[in-house]
Amino acid sequence: MIQKIISKHKERAEKMKLLYERYKTTSVPIFDRTLDDPMEVNNQVNNDFFSEIIDTKVGYFAGSPVSYLTENDDSGDGIIKEFGDRNRLADLDAEATKFAAICGYGARFIYIDTDGKERAANVNPWEAILLGEKGMDEPDYGLRYYKSFNEQGKEQLRVELCESGLITEYRGSISELKEFKKTNQPFSVCQMYGIMNNEELQGDGEKVLALIDAYDRAISDVNSEIEAFRLAYMAFYGVEAPSPEDEQSFAKTGTFYFRNDGQGGGQKAEFISKSLQDTAIENHLNRLHNNIYRFSQTPDMADEAFAGNSSGVAMKFKILALENKTAGFERKFKSSAIRMFEILQSSWAKRSIQIDPYTIEMKFTRTFPLDLLYEAQASAQLKGLVSEETRLSQLSFVANPAEEVTAMEAESELYDLGGDDDGQMGSTSSRSTEKVKQEGKKVTQAD
Repeated sequence: MIQKIISKHKERAEKMKLLYERYKTTSVPIFDRTLDDPMEVNNQVNNDFFSEIIDTKVGYFAGSPVSYLTENDDSGDGIIKEFGDRNRLADLDAEATKFAAICGYGARFIYIDTDGKERAANVNPWEAILLGEKGMDEPDYGLRYYKSFNEQGKEQLRVELCESGLITEYRGSISELKEFKKTNQPFSVCQMYGIMNNEELQGDGEKVLALIDAYDRAISDVNSEIEAFRLAYMAFYGVEAPSPEDEQSFAKTGTFYFRNDGQGGGQKAEFISKSLQDTAIENHLNRLHNNIYRFSQTPDMADEAFAGNSSGVAMKFKILALENKTAGFERKFKSSAIRMFEILQSSWAKRSIQIDPYTIEMKFTRTFPLDLLYEAQASAQLKGLVSEETRLSQLSFVANPAEEVTAMEAESELYDLGGDDDGQMGSTSSRSTEKVKQEGKKVTQAD
């Protein structure tokens, strides 16, 4: 059964490997292009739109780390923060986002280290198979397979089958796998889970691969034409070739010999040139360029529209397609994060640490240019119309509105928060003057 599952997954695994190699620009179709004429200039220019699409999504979604908080549970915040710091969770989340954007999904594995602590590790998606009726973010079984070398230095296939409370390891070859060992686990659910990019498990750049390849070919061909102009052929009219070999080897020597110029003229020499339709080529490239960004739902940051001093609302409209795409991924990511805490809670409960995975608050902050002046003006207009916590939640630089309200109340003796309609800092001088007057009355009465 395991061999059949792996064999069925193989085609998709190879596709994901190619997408990752393309992201690294180590395997791009234009690099493998060959021409029938080996003497023809064959430039291979890669325009890395694919990586830009991925990196833009990753930076926008995971540039600011996701924060995980429990509701009214300081001990919970402590264990979650410790887990996040120990595992560098912000970096793991960013890498999982990258793999999901490239391959269509990412995978993560929760395990216990030698110190008895819960650890998390991302798994290459082409090595991970998630099985279950509820989807890969709630799998019943997780299968990781990869190649390694045995003690004799021979290559072997290693397979780890994860299920509730147990990992079974197999070793051998795809045709013959043997059970190697079983390891009990403290987790009551499968400790491997997937992070889907979307329900179709499609990467962000897959829809525009043909457009990117067309752009690469066009740019490469134009570059080859320009280089060929520098190696332009020389035509000699009314001149005999020095030897028959020279007359036939024009591709190597770059010269043509003609006995006459066809117009009854004498001897002359000139370059054979070819004119480029640069306007048509430029229009073709522009159309491809625009369609790549449009259909990948990625803003072109080099566009002149981003160069002006636009307001925050105008900027958000320009990246609306990216936001819509990212919002869909955020829901998938949140579902997978809940699964992560379900796995962790099944282990923490054995140490009398109780956390409700479904009450953990996750805050996602987009990496976006801030218009603080606009936010401040809008916040001032809301003063007195909504609660302070709601008003402060609209400010992008306030991480925790509830804590901010508490801090503001603690400073109420220094700032007149309620006395001024405009919300400006109050003055303590009036209170100090009143206090001096009262002390003066006491002295007079004593006399």
